Amino acid sequence: MPKFIIHRLNKLSHLKKINPLDGFECDVINYKNKLIMQHDINKNGNLFNNFLNQINNKQIVFLNVKSSGLVYKILKRIKNKNIFFLDLTFSEIDYLIKKNLSKLIILRNSVYENFDLSSKYFKGIKWVWVDYFQNKKIDLPTYKHIKKYNKKICIVSPELLGKTKKDLIKYAKYLNKNKIIVDAVCTKSKFIKDWKKFYKY
Repeated sequence: MPKFIIHRLNKLSHLKKINPLDGFECDVINYKNKLIMQHDINKNGNLFNNFLNQINNKQIVFLNVKSSGLVYKILKRIKNKNIFFLDLTFSEIDYLIKKNLSKLIILRNSVYENFDLSSKYFKGIKWVWVDYFQNKKIDLPTYKHIKKYNKKICIVSPELLGKTKKDLIKYAKYLNKNKIIVDAVCTKSKFIKDWKKFYKY
């Protein structure tokens, strides 16, 4: 069974309710010179430091950096945490790679983005985030390419792009049929039971 990454968990009160063995995706912005857990720019929220104090070292955290230039500040605060950066600018990706911190990067694969993982440049990267833009499921060539280079895969559940439970079930059955084994699924917490029911891996 894959890890389940709870989508957009930006409130401390919600953090306390999730399974400590799973993980979550959250957003960080710069608000009045403070790091804040918030999806929307220019809105207040919980302090990032307070989040860090509540995260256990086993939880996977996919940190969606909504404001450019924050990576440098965040790096100083995340020691011994299982945190990975999503949605970085390419200059930030390049910075982390040159600092031998590739393992902190999640590369996005979608209809808009695709990276050649055979490049030595991406050797140290551990995770690939396979999005669901334009209803595009992970296909077998993409799956085999990612696995050939020993990367972990997190897929995006269809409901995060406005789809229904029926689309989720179709995706799970498609993965089963094609023997596609993913490491994580980013989904809303209420849909975890459906993934567990219909995805046989």
